[in-house]
Amino acid sequence: MESHGLNYATYYVKHRFGTNDLYFAVNLDSASNAFSVIPMEKSEYDQKIVEPTEAFGNQEDTVEKNNYNTIPYKYYEEEDIVDRYLQSYLENALFNPEIAYESLNEEYREKKFGNLEGYEEYISANREKLEAMCKATRRQYTDFENYEDYEEYYRQVSKNGLEQYRIDNDNGTKRYICIDTSGSYYIFYIDSIMNYTLILDTYTIDLPESTEEYNNATDAEKAQLNIQKVFRAINDGDYNYVYNKLDPTFKQNNFPTLESFTAYITSNLYENNSIGYSNYQTNGNLHIYDINITNTDNENSAEITKNFIVQLLEGTDFVMSFSV
Repeated sequence: MESHGLNYATYYVKHRFGTNDLYFAVNLDSASNAFSVIPMEKSEYDQKIVEPTEAFGNQEDTVEKNNYNTIPYKYYEEEDIVDRYLQSYLENALFNPEIAYESLNEEYREKKFGNLEGYEEYISANREKLEAMCKATRRQYTDFENYEDYEEYYRQVSKNGLEQYRIDNDNGTKRYICIDTSGSYYIFYIDSIMNYTLILDTYTIDLPESTEEYNNATDAEKAQLNIQKVFRAINDGDYNYVYNKLDPTFKQNNFPTLESFTAYITSNLYENNSIGYSNYQTNGNLHIYDINITNTDNENSAEITKNFIVQLLEGTDFVMSFSV
């Protein structure tokens, strides 16, 4: 941003259009309540965004108002702002995965996806869910033969989106912690307006509040917290995370490959699982629970009970096995 005086400011904007990057100077004149948009070259944009503010000067700059350039003003509630961040990420994930990938926390994206190709595979596997939540991909009533069909479609897709959110600060950085209607997390660390880094779950890397909760828990509670992580990953379709938490001997004897483990989980558990705990016992450093598993999407589905054995390791690490 460049300030020319009390009434005039210039914003430099980079916009991805398809596979091309476009660059603009957007001038806002609050005295005339008008704006202008001027295309610019990448070299000029790169120069402008690093120039110090004091290098700018002409306080007599103005924008002449016409029938097409009135500055629109809108008051945004906090929920509107949070939803705008969520929609920004969804649009990038679906249309510009390179930008979406770069917006992820660096430690997180490397541990979760490994590289851009891994992230693109994740987007492909979750495209239907992401499109249902992304307002930019929703069909219009003109796409349907009659309005009744559109109403039914809209009733279904409108169920998807932001379910709840919390705003807090992490060492001075504003954070939006969002949960969608399927229980997935989107944790935005805000650097400046619409400039953020993002984490997509609460188990891949240790978050400060999760680590504090874990460190203050008893060993029995730590075992429960780890089982919760496992089922959040299963519900997210992150079978690789769960596979890497299997006890090595148990893994070798039952699931020598990730593919065999994935096939077992998708055949024997639900797409969205809720869990309860019963019959806790210990055996040395092993923590053993009977886990009662129900289908979040269908309360009439049968309850599944599996025995989980959790071994706590150093820090927040653990391994586990379960009844097959």
